[in-house]
Amino acid sequence: MRVLTIISKDGDAWSLAQRIKEEGNRAIVYINCEEKRRVGNGLVEKSSEQRVLVEEDGSMNEEVLKGVLYPKPDCVIMDMVGTGFGDLADRLRKMSIPVIGGCSWADKIELDRPYGAKVMKTVGINIPSTKAFTDYKAAIRYVEDTNRPYVYKPSGNQSTTTTYVAKGASDLIGMLEYYSTIKEEFELQEKVDGIEVSSELWFNGESVVNVNHTMEEKPLLEGGREPKAGCMGSVVWIGSENTRLYKEGVGKLVPALRRISYRGPIDLNTIVTKDRLYGLEFTARFGYDALFVLLEMYKGKISDLLYSVASGVARKMEFRGEFGLGIDLCVPPYPLHSDPDMYKDVLIQGVSEENKRHLWLYDVYKVGDRFLCAGCGGDVGAVTARGDKVGNFNPIRDAHRRVTRTISNLVIPDLMWRRDIGDRVQRELEQLKAWGWLV
Repeated sequence: MRVLTIISKDGDAWSLAQRIKEEGNRAIVYINCEEKRRVGNGLVEKSSEQRVLVEEDGSMNEEVLKGVLYPKPDCVIMDMVGTGFGDLADRLRKMSIPVIGGCSWADKIELDRPYGAKVMKTVGINIPSTKAFTDYKAAIRYVEDTNRPYVYKPSGNQSTTTTYVAKGASDLIGMLEYYSTIKEEFELQEKVDGIEVSSELWFNGESVVNVNHTMEEKPLLEGGREPKAGCMGSVVWIGSENTRLYKEGVGKLVPALRRISYRGPIDLNTIVTKDRLYGLEFTARFGYDALFVLLEMYKGKISDLLYSVASGVARKMEFRGEFGLGIDLCVPPYPLHSDPDMYKDVLIQGVSEENKRHLWLYDVYKVGDRFLCAGCGGDVGAVTARGDKVGNFNPIRDAHRRVTRTISNLVIPDLMWRRDIGDRVQRELEQLKAWGWLV
């Protein structure tokens, strides 16, 4: 039996602890954000340490660290980037503790967008023309002078839900005026029309152990209508190191990952046209909900996978299917945080032994035999399934059918979820193949 400790910024990956425990190991969850520590209560073992480990300025409390690392873990799982969390991961590795996810470089490549763009240029990944700003008036003048639409992209700790794809110069100017009270650096990026697809590799410090791709839907409403949420659903499929999509994209990072002995997943979000691939941004950590879709398809024990990647001994990952699909479940007023009492203690019924292996919970805790929304955002969790080619169903449609069946067995007041997850994927996959990106 191994001891795996999840050091979480906000509680995103606590449901991994459920799987780790079911596989015969001990999983202990520490959540740094005091306001979100209710998630997972009654469902997983929590650290006895109640003090804050990483402060907002990134400083770390040494005494708290001792408490978080008791009992001594065989592996630490870092589930999110954030100021100070990458430094913490580096520190743990120097203490000879295997760590998956997290390092100071990962924090920088994801949170500092200009640096991420610089890395792409250095390794030879094309990027759209991009200009960084700290002054909104200067950005407005730039848009007025060029009279072109751009993509507004936040940097630093600004919420990614503020990303805005302009239809033209005038609506972008309006959004810049609206966002002008935000005191964070941001970018205006050339708008490129194409197919948006993410490519992820899992790295064990020396070599690639898996390649997979994701098509994600961020907007809350069907048809891609806003407001934007973190993720309302994803289709994930297993990739290859032999495709053009990999070689011209995330595959170019391998020498850099080897130099820093990176251990964990790293994702490159791209726009692909007939002739070119453009890198947009990195996700140097677990990606939600795509992580859970991938693990739904994974053939082995999740605890063994996480430990072996952290230890640098992981081999090629094996899967029970090529395609998987996940749909996010939420309750109002998600994605807004204006009235948290609205989603606190919303009753969640229908969780059973049969369907719980397809549920990856977020804002949920348990009191007695009742599952309740913890009131930390209103994002209840993700439902996942793998897809098989069955009769007239292709794998994506089969996975959607299975996810929908699981959702139909749940009873959650005012439940919101998108029914169109996966609808565009088959068509865009065929286009990528026709263009030669997936051959």
